[in-house]
Amino acid sequence: SCQVVDDDPRCVHELPSCGDVRCPEGSSCHLINGWPRCVHTKVSPRPPSCQDLHCPRGTSCQVTDGQPRCVQTKMSIKSPSCADLHCQQGTSCQMTNGQPRCVHQRPSCQDVQCSKDTTCHVVNGW
Repeated sequence: SCQVVDDDPRCVHELPSCGDVRCPEGSSCHLINGWPRCVHTKVSPRPPSCQDLHCPRGTSCQVTDGQPRCVQTKMSIKSPSCADLHCQQGTSCQMTNGQPRCVHQRPSCQDVQCSKDTTCHVVNGW
């Protein structure tokens, strides 16, 4: 096309665009490496992501082996913690090998009220 550059008319190459391309049915134009290409609509020029997927309630999207999948929310990426576990009285949560576990609390003198003229001592762990 002709454009005026510094008051002189010049022939200028136009950058390729999808505006000049008519693609057959079932495909659409995408710029690939700077050139317009007709790509089948089913084939996406970008890798699939969770934006392409609508997951039902109780599931969430997780990309596995490059493919988005709906997985049970309980099986989500979140690692287990003591917040997920309710321990009985006399036990407390402790992380062991990455898993929350209820363990018996070691006895201590902290919660013991001794009678007058006596003191509390832990003997052999009790």
